[in-house]
Amino acid sequence: MVIDGERTVMVTTRMVVGRNPSAEAGEVPVAIPDMSRDLSKNHLRVEQDADGQLVVTDLGSTNGTRLRSLDGARRKLRPHLSTVVAWGESLELGTQQVVQFESRVRVDEREQHGE
Repeated sequence: MVIDGERTVMVTTRMVVGRNPSAEAGEVPVAIPDMSRDLSKNHLRVEQDADGQLVVTDLGSTNGTRLRSLDGARRKLRPHLSTVVAWGESLELGTQQVVQFESRVRVDEREQHGE
């Protein structure tokens, strides 16, 4: 998971992403600095199943989450409704933060080619 094109976080089985997330047992909190307070404290849940499929759920965030598909189409996620996300797609959290999901294989391929 690449946050705003700068910070890479390895996707685990279950994560909570937000301005200051409070994770439940078995969840990994991923804090995104947000001085504008555009992100909700607990904005989004990211889960990965045993097959590597990604599922995201907007946790009722104030400013919403939009999915940007591989073809560039954008759609707003409905709060508390789980949505499958493909590797390579990205999410717009609130109005300023972007999280992109890159597969580890693609990252490894770039490292091998010196990129």
